[in-house]
Amino acid sequence: MKTILLCCGMGMSSGFLAVSIRKAVKRQNLNYKVIACSVAEIDQYLPVIDVLLVATPFANRINELKRKAADYNVKVQLIPKADYSELNGTNVLRLVQNMIA
Repeated sequence: MKTILLCCGMGMSSGFLAVSIRKAVKRQNLNYKVIACSVAEIDQYLPVIDVLLVATPFANRINELKRKAADYNVKVQLIPKADYSELNGTNVLRLVQNMIA
């Protein structure tokens, strides 16, 4: 099972996007776990995730998060602005699949 973590300021908007991604995961019958949290909680999840997706408002922290995640072999990606604002779980799932392929 692959574990995907989405993060944003308080975990709320990423939580909505996580729901959309879970629906896409279910439609494709994939073995992915999708969770959401606030940026402040990322460190506790790094040991147990495979992918970290970062909300666009935190683009300025992407390099810092990549450095932290590198110690755990976690792939990090900024969520495309359009997909984030439209809660497009299908597109974000496709992004994840390309990252871990």
